[in-house]
Amino acid sequence: MSEYEDDSNPSSQETFAEETMGLAGKFLILSSFLLIVLISTVSYQAYKLYEFDRLPVTTKLQKIWNRDMETLRKSGKLPKEFQSIKEVQYFTGDKYAKAWLPHISAPVELKKEGRYKLEILLVSWQERKKAGVMIQYDLIDASSGNLTKEFGRTFVLKGKGLKSKIESIKKWVSSFPLFSNKDEVLESDTES
Repeated sequence: MSEYEDDSNPSSQETFAEETMGLAGKFLILSSFLLIVLISTVSYQAYKLYEFDRLPVTTKLQKIWNRDMETLRKSGKLPKEFQSIKEVQYFTGDKYAKAWLPHISAPVELKKEGRYKLEILLVSWQERKKAGVMIQYDLIDASSGNLTKEFGRTFVLKGKGLKSKIESIKKWVSSFPLFSNKDEVLESDTES
């Protein structure tokens, strides 16, 4: 055997090649799986947004209202007086809000022995291509009739929904290195 001949074991070279191919295959399978999960998640979210955008206004309002009250409760921002509401009285500021009233209800639990009356003012609004509702809450002491707390919430029901949500999903997806614009990455690397 000459000194230039490779005397290494050919079976060890084959084993190395098999291991390398095995790792590449596993990486490819894992990457494919993650890509499928990502695409499925984005597709599901886009479908849910599309489905929500097509709901009747009163159904949207009730869903948003329920979610908002739950968020306020969980975050501790809902006044403690909401645990003692005896009755709810609704007022409307316009014909649209008046038409919604038979189809919606405040997401509050009434207590027979409650100390407060909740007055709710609903006012619809339109601005450019958006439409929504402003809800004003007034907590009234039932025995004295005095206003104890008030606050308001504003909800967008039509206009910004689907398009802005899809843009935020696109932005989120593009934040992954696999989907980001390579030119932007190269430009930012050269600037620093």
